[in-house]
Amino acid sequence: KFSKFYSKEYSNPNMHPYLVVNYTPVSISDNLIQNTVTNLKNYPNPFKPSGTGRSPETMIQFSLSKQSEAEIVIFNSKGEKIKRIVSGNFPAGTHNVLWNGKDETGNSVASGIYFYRIKTDNSIRTNKMLLLR
Repeated sequence: KFSKFYSKEYSNPNMHPYLVVNYTPVSISDNLIQNTVTNLKNYPNPFKPSGTGRSPETMIQFSLSKQSEAEIVIFNSKGEKIKRIVSGNFPAGTHNVLWNGKDETGNSVASGIYFYRIKTDNSIRTNKMLLLR
C-alpha cells in the first residue's frame, strides 16, 4: 500500500506557523502491476552449435504476472534488429521460446553478444546472451 499526503500551511498571529498533514492510505491498482515480466533468462548462455552439426540453440524463458501481449526481439551489439522471435498473446505463467541463432532471412548470425528484449503492454526488459561458433 502507498499513502497520499496532503498538507496546508497555516499561520496564527499569536503562534508560530504550523503545518497540517492529512494521511490517506491507498491501494496499488491492478493496472500498475499488470504485465510484470520476471524470471527473464536464456539457457544455455553462452550457447554454441552442438557437435552433430546442428544450429546453435538457446531457450529464452520469461514469466508474466498476468495475461499479456508480448513480443521478443533479438538485437546485435550495434542495436540492429536481427529477428522477432515471437509476438502474441500469452497467459500468465512461465513461457519458453527457442532461438536458433538465425536472422529474419534464415541466415546464421556470427559469433558475438546479442540482446533479447521482451516488450509487454506495461514493461520492457532486456538481457544479454553470447553466441559462440
